Amino acid sequence: MLSHALSQENFEDACQTVRDLVDGISTIPIDFLISMSLGMLHELSGFGHILHGFITQDRCKADYEHLRSVMIYMSDFLACLVSSIPAAHKAVQTLSQYVSSIDERLLSWDMARTETNTATDLNNRGPNGVSDMSNAFEHILWSENMSLGLDHQ
Repeated sequence: MLSHALSQENFEDACQTVRDLVDGISTIPIDFLISMSLGMLHELSGFGHILHGFITQDRCKADYEHLRSVMIYMSDFLACLVSSIPAAHKAVQTLSQYVSSIDERLLSWDMARTETNTATDLNNRGPNGVSDMSNAFEHILWSENMSLGLDHQ
C-alpha cells in the first residue's frame, strides 16, 4: 500500500492535494484556525510525512524542485500561524529539514551531472588536448535554399 501511495501518479496528486489543502485552510478566519489548530496541524503533518516519502525515491530533478516548492508553500503558511498557534513552529522546523534534504539531493544531482559532463568533455579531446570539433555542427541541417553567398559572384 505504501509503494502505491508513493507512485508517480500519486506524487502529483499528493502535491496538488497539499496545495489545495493549504489554499482552503488559508481562507478560514484565524479564530477558527486557533480553535481547530491541533486537528489542522495533524492533517498537514500527515501530508508532510507523505511528501517526505517521495524524497528518498529516485526522481527527476523537476520532481524534486516541485516537491520542494510544495513543502515551502506549506511551511510558509504555517510560519504565518506561529504567533497564534505556537505548535506550528515544530511543523515549520520539520518541513525546513525536509527542504534541506531536497536541497542536498538537488546539489548532489547537479554535481554528478557536472562530473559526467566534464568526463565526457575530457573523453572528446584529441591527442593534443584540444576538443574534438568534428561533430560540433552535426545538429545543423543544411537546406538547399541556404548558401554562403559565394555563388552570387
